[in-house]
Amino acid sequence: MLVRTENLTKSYGLTRALDHCSLRFTDGQFTAVIGRSGSGKSTLLKMIAGLEKPDLGTVLLDHCNMTELSEEKAALFRADHIGFVFQFFALVSICIIQENLSLIQETGTFLRDTDWEKEIIDRTGIRPFLDKFPHELSGGQQQRAAITAALIRKPDLILVDEPTGNLDRQSGIEIMRLLKLCQSELGITVIMVTHDLDLAKQTDRIVELRDGKPWLYETTDTMD
Repeated sequence: MLVRTENLTKSYGLTRALDHCSLRFTDGQFTAVIGRSGSGKSTLLKMIAGLEKPDLGTVLLDHCNMTELSEEKAALFRADHIGFVFQFFALVSICIIQENLSLIQETGTFLRDTDWEKEIIDRTGIRPFLDKFPHELSGGQQQRAAITAALIRKPDLILVDEPTGNLDRQSGIEIMRLLKLCQSELGITVIMVTHDLDLAKQTDRIVELRDGKPWLYETTDTMD
């Protein structure tokens, strides 16, 4: 999925989170968005997903203008095209992992594909944990389950917010491997917000936000 933001501007009170932010994320590319706390990274993800409306500017996902959609239509578009991976996993604590995956498939127009479901469960390695509750799993196992949930509906775009922030280093390496698999083998566009420059260097492209503006573009070649 091709993602474009044009003059994207968003303020909260007197604080301007995004300031005429224009970016292009190529179809099938893995991009890391870095920057200090308060630089606008998470706000950018919310704007791309249509979770919040900008004060000014547009968000285009392929040919869909997210800023013009009603809340209901934006929710349906997200359900059919966008997967999310969060720092705190976003799993329902009172449901076992299998139930969490089933809940994800009950929204939008997606028709359940059991063959795809089995493939993704095997690729992410969570089959031994399907009958476990989230609190019975390690942080890395929970994040693998969250990535499975993001993939189960065959998204065109995955938005990732600090996916390794609560994980040990080895678990973080494994999560990055899975995210890179999403992009390289499944052709999914991945946009990841992170404070970890080492993780960012593993992606195709790095975008730095400073005070809500895309200040710096780097590739892994120029960052080394």
